[in-house]
Amino acid sequence: MAVGIGLLLVLPAWGQEEEQMWARWREKMSDHIEKVGGSVTWDVMYAQDVGLDEPLKEGVKDRRSLDVYSTDSTELQPVMLYVHGGGWKRGDKRAVGAKAGYFVENGWVFVSVNYRLLPDGQFPKNAQDVADAVVWARDAIEAYGGDPEQIYLMGHSAGAHLASVVGTHDKLLGKREQDLSAIKGVVSIDTAVLDLPRLVEKDGGVLYQKIFGDDPEVWKTVSPISYVEKDKDIPAFLLVVAGDHAVKLDQADNFGGALQAAGVDVWILEADDQTHSSVNRQIGDDGHYVTQQIMAFLDLVKASDFDDEIVTTIAESAAEEEVKTVDEVVEEMVDEVVAEAITELNDEIEVETEAVSEPTEVAAEVEEQAEVKEEVAEKTAEMKEEKTDSPKEDESEKIAEIMFD
Repeated sequence: MAVGIGLLLVLPAWGQEEEQMWARWREKMSDHIEKVGGSVTWDVMYAQDVGLDEPLKEGVKDRRSLDVYSTDSTELQPVMLYVHGGGWKRGDKRAVGAKAGYFVENGWVFVSVNYRLLPDGQFPKNAQDVADAVVWARDAIEAYGGDPEQIYLMGHSAGAHLASVVGTHDKLLGKREQDLSAIKGVVSIDTAVLDLPRLVEKDGGVLYQKIFGDDPEVWKTVSPISYVEKDKDIPAFLLVVAGDHAVKLDQADNFGGALQAAGVDVWILEADDQTHSSVNRQIGDDGHYVTQQIMAFLDLVKASDFDDEIVTTIAESAAEEEVKTVDEVVEEMVDEVVAEAITELNDEIEVETEAVSEPTEVAAEVEEQAEVKEEVAEKTAEMKEEKTDSPKEDESEKIAEIMFD
């Protein structure tokens, strides 16, 4: 009896301590975001504007809320929706690590999403929650400084699975009269559930059968690969795989191959030196290759509408089995642009030389053009020198390559 009383006394005390701990965390996080040029809006309900599928059970707290980390910019910024992990049965939107501050500091609106957890958040309810958060962002994010035309999804572990489902399953967004074009890119961080039937066949999938049951039809339903088809506006994908994990690599390779066959741009980042947890913690560390390559992917996708040549160049290099990092491709393009500029200058010198009759005028024009040419050459050398001296190049052996499957 004494033990029971002790528990009754301790549990409420811990609940109070936990509440106070999170209150202090919010205060510190708000201060941090303010220092990097932003602000935070806590606990925004996203489900109320799109309708509820069913009433909540008595005593069940509605988890369909999100936190918005905004910038102070007067211009609309791209939006990153982050979906936490936790085995589909635990976790919270507050677990953002260094991500929120990093994205705000780099000109993004960062949104961290809660969703219904097991047992109440059985699939597809949890996936529909994430889709509803995307719909909310399309409708409301402009009020927080976000660009509704530039929405990206990122998730870790179970959150990566849900983000991958929402990025491929058009009916989830379609239920709210939206389509997959609402999402510009998906960063899927270290999930093993991209093709559950294949996973069960190759590895047994005992852990995942505890979550999703033993019905093979259900396995297909929860698998993002089941929804990959051509002409669906599926967004570009970056699949991040931690450790030398054969099962997860097989899942990423297989899913990436299906995406590519459907005409979707897809890259795989193998983070061999990271664990399942550490690969997520590193996001937000500006000096770490995981963060650098995720941002390179996002920059690439943002620029793709303006300059498809970048994506085409990477596709061609992959087809020739010359896998290159994004930085290498961009450097080559810069070199090509500069070379073209020099060629144009040379052509102009020749044309203008022919057009001018007086030798003194010719000499003056040639001298002037030669000075411009020399200035361009100096700028080219400086650009190459800066790239050679950059920390990214010095740590090139640590940087995992982003590649097509």
